[in-house]
Amino acid sequence: QPSAPDLPAIPFGNWSDIPQVQAALNVNVLFLIGAALAVFLWWAFRNTRIGLIVRVVGDSADAARAMGLNPNTVRLLA
Repeated sequence: QPSAPDLPAIPFGNWSDIPQVQAALNVNVLFLIGAALAVFLWWAFRNTRIGLIVRVVGDSADAARAMGLNPNTVRLLA
């Protein structure tokens, strides 16, 4: 049976003597990367021109066409 290698967990629970707390605070590296990526994407969609374009196409294809954008192209690239 195939198995993938485990990714390392970061132990944030070393301050506690309770084993359940220590086990609950072993955080996988991919979780932290995903959280950082979510914050970055939130910022990018709110504060960049590309984010504005994606939001306009999502809200109203007619408004995007009025801005000179092709909604199908933006949707394909997004």
